[in-house]
Amino acid sequence: GRYTALFAAISFTFFNEFSHSLCIPLLLGVATPLLLLLSPCVLFSCHKKVRTLLQSMMREGFTKLQEIPKDSARRRMLHLWTVDFTHVCKILMDRYYQTWVNLSIRCAHEVKNVKPILSKINQGIALNRDEKDQVERWKAVDRKLRHGMAEVAGLIHLFREYE
Repeated sequence: GRYTALFAAISFTFFNEFSHSLCIPLLLGVATPLLLLLSPCVLFSCHKKVRTLLQSMMREGFTKLQEIPKDSARRRMLHLWTVDFTHVCKILMDRYYQTWVNLSIRCAHEVKNVKPILSKINQGIALNRDEKDQVERWKAVDRKLRHGMAEVAGLIHLFREYE
């Protein structure tokens, strides 16, 4: 459902390696708001990598950090990472809307490039080989762009209730 789609979106945005993404589900769990304890006993060998990923996610607004002193000298800190599911969904919605608009603009631009050829087709004028190839390329690109728009629209629908 929504949690799977949210995790997939976050994974696509922040994780370049499969091994990194294995640590995060263990940390995130399924509760909302999500609480992450960043300590070596939880993170095992991927402590530095996951911390880097969480900091990257914080820069994008996906996580928040609270540091709590472990000792009275305040030299050692416990890091509490929180993820507000609703806030992350709003960030993703903004990105999905922008992506949909970009795809729509690209579709319009691609149609503009073949408009003279399409008008020839509508008038019944025969096309040469290059024009036929150009129309076929346009059809393939248009199909991919419209498929992408449909996928993004599905994600928008999935996250709409968190807006």
